Amino acid sequence: MERLALSELSRWWKSKPGMRKPLILRGARQVGKSFLVRDFCARQGIQCLELNFEREPSLRKLFLEGHNSKTVSLLATHFGRALDPGTVLFLDEIQAAPEIFARLRYFFEDTPGIAVVAAGSLLEFALAEAYYSVPVGRVEYLYLGPLVFEEYLGALGESALLNLLREWNPDLPETWIPEVFHQKLGSYVRDFSLVGGMPEAINAFLPSRDFLRTAQVQRSLLDTYKNDFAKYRRRTPIERLDRVFGAIPSQIGKKWVHARVSQHERAAAVQSTLDLLCMAKVAHCVFHTSGNGVPLAAEKKDQIFKLVFLDVGLAGNQLGLRAVDVLDLQTFARVNEGALAEQWIGQHLLEIRAFSENPELFYWVREKAGSMAEVDYLFTCGPRVIPVEVKSGPTSRAKSLQVFLDEKKNPKFGVLFSPRVARWLPQLRVLELPFYLVGQLSRICSYLDSR
Repeated sequence: MERLALSELSRWWKSKPGMRKPLILRGARQVGKSFLVRDFCARQGIQCLELNFEREPSLRKLFLEGHNSKTVSLLATHFGRALDPGTVLFLDEIQAAPEIFARLRYFFEDTPGIAVVAAGSLLEFALAEAYYSVPVGRVEYLYLGPLVFEEYLGALGESALLNLLREWNPDLPETWIPEVFHQKLGSYVRDFSLVGGMPEAINAFLPSRDFLRTAQVQRSLLDTYKNDFAKYRRRTPIERLDRVFGAIPSQIGKKWVHARVSQHERAAAVQSTLDLLCMAKVAHCVFHTSGNGVPLAAEKKDQIFKLVFLDVGLAGNQLGLRAVDVLDLQTFARVNEGALAEQWIGQHLLEIRAFSENPELFYWVREKAGSMAEVDYLFTCGPRVIPVEVKSGPTSRAKSLQVFLDEKKNPKFGVLFSPRVARWLPQLRVLELPFYLVGQLSRICSYLDSR
């Protein structure tokens, strides 16, 4: 599987040694952080010197406070070779040794010629529990999520279809996607809705297109997350974590209500537990914002939010979705009142960003008697705010988009995702796009905004 983040690793590797900071890969468990590092080194012909602190906790003793030259000497003895500029030192599962995270600054300050990559899935918890400081300005981050649809197409070997997506232009009819390919891409969208973007689930699915085997892998992944809850016990009861985790898929697309989790839990306790799960990147808050301009976070309302789960395949599995329930895009879009369609688009919008940026999402709602309106997501394109709606079927009704476009001065147009072929609706100032073009949203919006 070729990840888009390989380009970011390449940029980091090519930085001048004195400018290249230790790189921290962050993201939920099992999204492919370790594979990404190993795959990059293999493609570049770079020697990868790897330490795993979960498997071998005693390795933390090689790292000494304030004595990086001695640490480098100990590491050379451990590996039986020098750490030279042609190697990458890969510190995997660094959350198991949080004191080492705090000492990464010494690699940048004292031995800048050594390229260091670290990966951790529960880093925020480890640092909070142990009260270790973050080496601000001495490290950089790469945030990795599950595979997106275009990476999934690449794993399928569909490079020709990928090129069609990357060349599509609303003003060039010769680039429009013919119906036969629209149908094929639609079937892949449906499959991705069930399989999702977790690497292990995709690896299980690709050889024989076995949805049953894929579902078994997904259940195993969900169990892995639940088993991780034991590591959070000091901060919150494991039973509450399990309840909140299980409630997230059923509330996708809705304003989060603590009472839906349990009538017997205090709202503050549920919120604290949800914050932990968001820190672990298994869920993402979609905050309400007024949407008058960028940055959207400047007008966000912390108490009003929806949620996006880590992955659409895992969400569907937790809701009991089966392959027979998703015969086509129309039936998929109606599952859970269209919530999984909103999840599908939401998790992709989270990935349309620089890899160094912590992913975030926003939406807009107007709660007035008789004039309720809600836009599923707000997307930024330079200084422009783009309202985005996800429709649960082949319809062009987008009343909330119209309300937002009429009320706000910033947007020039809105985007509607549906199972239809792509088309421009000038009378509505709406661009209707099929799900499979979500990865091209930045390019398309930039083009339309510049016309």
